[in-house]
Amino acid sequence: MVYISAFMEVFITLSNEKIKNGLFYAGLTGDEYRTISHSIRRNSRHTLHTASFVGSLLLFILIITSFFVNSLAKNHALYFFGFISLLAIYIITKLFLKKKPELTYWLAYALITVIFIFGIFLGVPHSPTNTAVTFCVMIFALPILFSDMPIRIDIYLAVMTIIFCVCTLNEKPKNIATIDLTNAISFMFLSIVVNYHITKSKFNGLLMRHYVEKERDTDDLTKLMTKAAFKRDAQYYIEDNKSECALLVIDIDNFKSVNDTMGHAYGDAVLRIMGECINDTFDKPSLLGRFGGDEFVILLPHKKTL
Repeated sequence: MVYISAFMEVFITLSNEKIKNGLFYAGLTGDEYRTISHSIRRNSRHTLHTASFVGSLLLFILIITSFFVNSLAKNHALYFFGFISLLAIYIITKLFLKKKPELTYWLAYALITVIFIFGIFLGVPHSPTNTAVTFCVMIFALPILFSDMPIRIDIYLAVMTIIFCVCTLNEKPKNIATIDLTNAISFMFLSIVVNYHITKSKFNGLLMRHYVEKERDTDDLTKLMTKAAFKRDAQYYIEDNKSECALLVIDIDNFKSVNDTMGHAYGDAVLRIMGECINDTFDKPSLLGRFGGDEFVILLPHKKTL
C-alpha cells in the first residue's frame, strides 16, 4: 500500500505539472519558456508594429471612402475610432517599445481589442437582422497574430465572446441571437484548440532555434560567447537600450610563454579555467565573450564602472 500511495502521489504531481506547463507554456517547462521569452516578445513587437501600421492605413482609406459611398457613411464614426486607436498604438510602438519592451503584450491585446470592438459593432448594432460572420472570423484568426501563454489567450477569448453574446442577446431577435451565440461559442473553442497547437509549434521552433544559435555562438573551449556573437549582442543592447554600460577587456599576462614552455594542451586548460572563472564571477544580463587567443571582453549593462 505504501508503494501504491507513493506511485499515485508521483503520478498526480507529474499530471499537475503537465497540465500547468500546457496551460502556461504550451507544453514547455517554465525554464524553457523563460529561455525564449525574449524571442517571443521580439516577434510580437515586430507583428504589432506591422499590424498597427497596416490597420491604421486601411481604416484611413475607409474614412475617406465613407464620405463618397453612402453604404459606408453610417460607419464613419467607427472607422474614425479604429483609425485613431491603431495610429496611437503604432506611435507608441515606434517611439517607446524598444525602451519599454514590457509594454509589448499590453499593446498587443489593446490592438486586438480595438479590432474586436470593430467586429462587435459591425456584427450587432449595425447588422441586427444578420448573423455576425465577421466576429467569428476574428475570434478564430486574431489570436494567431501574437504568441503568448495559452491561458491568457483563452481567458481573453472567453471574455470577448461573453461580451459579444451579451450584446447579441440585447440587440438581436431571438432566432438570430441563437445562431450567433452558437457560432461564437463554437468558434471560440475551435480557436482555443487551434491556437494552442500553433503556439506550441511556435514555441518549440523558437526553442530549437535557441539551442542551435547557442551552440553556434558558444566558444568550444571557454564556453563564453564567440567574437561575432558578442559584437552582435552588444550592438543590439546599445541600440535598444541607449543606457550606460561598462566594457571590460581582459587578457592573460605572458600567455604565449605558457604555450611555448608547457605546450598548447596546458594553454587550453588555462583558457578553460579562465572561462569558468569569468562565468562564475559575472551573472546575467552581462555579456561574456572571448575575442580570440587570450583576450576576453565583458559588457556590464547599466553600469559605468565596476
